Amino acid sequence: MLAATSRFAGTLMLAFLSSCAGGLVAEDSDPLSSSGSNGGRKPPPGPRDASTASLSDAQSPESDAAAADAGSPQMDSGPPQTDSGSPPQDTAPPPPPPPPPPLPSYCNVHADQKLYCTNRQAPMYAAPNDSSGVVDTLRTTNSWFACWGTGQLHAGNNTTWYRTVGDDYGATGWVAAVYLDTPDTFDANPSAYGFPACN
Repeated sequence: MLAATSRFAGTLMLAFLSSCAGGLVAEDSDPLSSSGSNGGRKPPPGPRDASTASLSDAQSPESDAAAADAGSPQMDSGPPQTDSGSPPQDTAPPPPPPPPPPLPSYCNVHADQKLYCTNRQAPMYAAPNDSSGVVDTLRTTNSWFACWGTGQLHAGNNTTWYRTVGDDYGATGWVAAVYLDTPDTFDANPSAYGFPACN
């Protein structure tokens, strides 16, 4: 009894396995069941897809270049900017100042750099101001003077004084320019005429 039951069970198992294997073979042998009617290939493009492909293929290199230029930044091709506020540079040096007017023959600087000039008799002071005290008197009316300096404003309406040697005691002292016949241009700057300033 047990042996007959075991053989029957084995027979059923073999029949089940055979039916499963037959279904798999039938499924693999049907090409339409797995990949469709064209064997898994992609269907050819329709009319709309073909026209789109032809238009994209027909695009010219010029249109691609124009599109690239439209996206690129534009350079300013205007004229270069110049700084109009800076003044022009002078290359030539400025002209020299004009020479001073010539001195009269009775009052001028000689080669020894002394001033020889007509004058009036004048008191001579220890310094170029009248508060320093009289040290001598200039009595000659055509005298020489060694140098010049600035000091107190005097009656000649300037501050120029001239130093020389007195006639009474031989002392060195200062005479105000108002006592000399020097031109105003000379009193304004005696050094411009080559007459030295006192140290």
